Amino acid sequence: WTKKSLAQRRLESLFKEGKIDPDDKPGTVYDSDPEFQKYTKDVFRAHFNKIKSKHGQFLNNEATETKKRDADLFEFSEDEDSDNNSVINLLVNTPMPAKPVPPHPPIKPTPKKLKREGKKVAEPILTAVYNDPETLNERVIIVAILPSGCTDVTFTVGDDGNVAFIHYTWPSVMYNTEEMFEKWLVTRKIECYHPKIVAISQELEKVRDSVEAAPEGVIRVQLPISVQKDTRTFVKNGFEKRDGSKVFMVELQAHQKSYAITTEDKCIEFERW
Repeated sequence: WTKKSLAQRRLESLFKEGKIDPDDKPGTVYDSDPEFQKYTKDVFRAHFNKIKSKHGQFLNNEATETKKRDADLFEFSEDEDSDNNSVINLLVNTPMPAKPVPPHPPIKPTPKKLKREGKKVAEPILTAVYNDPETLNERVIIVAILPSGCTDVTFTVGDDGNVAFIHYTWPSVMYNTEEMFEKWLVTRKIECYHPKIVAISQELEKVRDSVEAAPEGVIRVQLPISVQKDTRTFVKNGFEKRDGSKVFMVELQAHQKSYAITTEDKCIEFERW
């Protein structure tokens, strides 16, 4: 589905010609044309809502109701007209009182409150350095909590060995608007073309290449010391707890210190042939 596709042009034409009623459901329009049925319902619904938002159809009913309420608010009978006009003139011609100036400046928060507001906060990521008891080399351990439901988790170390990256695919509830708003859609409190659902769908266009693609996330971890990039030195573990927590743990090898290098490591033996 592209901007120049036949389905896009037909759907645009239906909206421009007023052949789609504001109360029409995406499924009804989808079933009316075989050209639309070449695509999945999710793809069609996303473009249907986008074009409907563009033409402002779902706002027409709200605008009509607002105008009607405004007209009713200022509609008077002939008997009430003179009295109401007197009240309106009184309100218009009466000057507004000046805003009182507070006698004292705002009270500053107490030191105790500042202390509570200044408490330490951090993302659920921990890094620590320890010495391997066998080799005496320094190692870095990373422990992180990933979003529940994420998939395709990968781990890499930056070129300089000072930064690590944890890549993952978003949980489907974060990019599938039907799952995201299921509570309200099932009870029909809102429809799939509600402005907030359309706004979320438009925002998702900024973080993925197509309507069927799952967005990717990344966690950047600043390492306390430089580590080796050789993946053979990585020790990776991942597990899920009963409460749904997704724990990622990896251990990295630091560059070897001269103190930890033994004589055996430096010696070269020559074989006789």
